[in-house]
Parts: sequence; structure tokens; C-alpha cells
Amino acid sequence: MDIVSIDTMSVSKPPNISVLYPKAKSLRESVLINSSNGIVLKHKQSVSLGLNSTQVFRLKQHQANTFDCLSCELALWRTLLGQRSLESLELVRPCLSLEPYEITSLVYNIASNFKVSPAITRKHRVVCSPNEVNGENFALLKGLGFNQCQLIIETEDDFNADVVAEFFACAKRYPFTTTGIQITRLSDDIASLVSKVKLLIKKHEPNYVFIGNSSLGLKTDTLITQNASILDNSDIKSNNIICLGPEAVSIINNRKIENLSSVCHYADALSCGKLPFSTVDDI
Repeated sequence: MDIVSIDTMSVSKPPNISVLYPKAKSLRESVLINSSNGIVLKHKQSVSLGLNSTQVFRLKQHQANTFDCLSCELALWRTLLGQRSLESLELVRPCLSLEPYEITSLVYNIASNFKVSPAITRKHRVVCSPNEVNGENFALLKGLGFNQCQLIIETEDDFNADVVAEFFACAKRYPFTTTGIQITRLSDDIASLVSKVKLLIKKHEPNYVFIGNSSLGLKTDTLITQNASILDNSDIKSNNIICLGPEAVSIINNRKIENLSSVCHYADALSCGKLPFSTVDDI
């Protein structure tokens, strides 16, 4: 079977460092790993893509041009792997860190670098905090092709009846085909938590409830079929997932690839036309 080697490759015209990171006066030394060390991907194998607001906030705090950095990284992944089919897409708290026009541009850029599935089989999930729950955000994301939405509950206050009710109302209004709840912090009072979750399920009938720190790689289809909850994310077997941004961790063919943590070094690598890998390890 044909395979594609993961190798450091360049885009034809890498952007100038001043475009990606205006504060940098010159290119600095970056620790770049030659990523041809045994990583392979089968021909026509699909990938999943994820972006967390944590990485976006870091770029913006360092005054890097967020959209240009992410666009360049996407283009480099395409150069590396070819135009792969996108099995799933997940944006975590996008409306907290990106303006509507930035989200729109990013989604169109993703669609230009990967093969997006037809609407009937698409798995594009937005994971939102209570502060992002409003009609404008849901209308924007639905219009951009997202069909799954998930509400993050981190504190007791996030069980607020009005917030949860608004989430499900927005999800039905636009509508999203799949709705889920992610609980990231377990209360010391497990009995109280169980009671609140049961009440939430009875009242709003989400497709699934997930208890854990991350839903990237979560097989929601399995959860829905089994009508189940997962207590943590330690048993989620994720593979061929690309995560964008500084210090993001991707997994390709059972190899864990971590991006450079320094925003300056991350932007330096991109400006040189190289993916900003820091470490590559077996998992």
C-alpha cells in the first residue's frame, strides 16, 4: 500500500517573519525536529483537525498575526500530507478568542486545504462555554457548516438553568443535529453531580454527556448509540489528529508531535516554510 512520508517540506513562498510576528526583528534559532524519522501515513487516510482558544489567546497576547500563522500552518500540513479528507473538525471556545470574520476566514481556509465531507456525513463540532451561548454565535457557526455543538460545564454555576436552556434552544433553532454536554471538573459531592446530570438529561435530552478534560477524538456516534457517558478521557484512542498553534499536540500514525511552545520560535518556523515541530515521540 502506498504511504506518504512525514517530512519537513516548504511552501513555495514562505511569509516574512514580520508578517507573522511583527515584534521579531530577525529570524531566531528554532529547535526544529526533522520529522521524517519513521512517521508515515497511509495513502488516502483521513485526518481530524482541532483548534483550542488557548493557542489562539497565546498568539494574540504576543501580538502575532493569528490568522496568518494558522493559515500558514494549515498550508504546510497540506503540503506535507496532501489534501486529506477531513474526518472531523473541532473548534473549542472559538467565539471567546476570535472575531466572527476571523472564524469565517479560518473555516474557509480549512476547506481550501482539506476535503470537507458532505453535510450528511459531516462531523464539525463546536465546543462552547456558557459565555458564548447566544443566537448570533450559533447562527454564524451553523452557517459555516458546523452540525454538532457541545456545552462545557466547569463550575456549579454553569448548571444554571437559564444558560443550559438557552444552549439547547439555540441548538434547536438553527438547528444542530447533535448536542452534547462536557463536564470538565468533578465536584467533591458526587451524589449532587449525578443528581444534576440526571435532571439535565431528563429535561433537555442531550445526545450524550461526556465527563472529561477534552473531547478531541471522542467518538460521539458510539456514545449516542450506547446512550453512555465516559468518566474520563484516558481511554480515548485518538489518531491522525492535527492540532494547530504553539504547543499544540498532534498525533499522526501513533506518533505524538508537539509544536514549539515559544510563539516567536513557532512563527519563525512557519516563516521558514517548516512545520513548527518541537518533539516527536512514540505513544
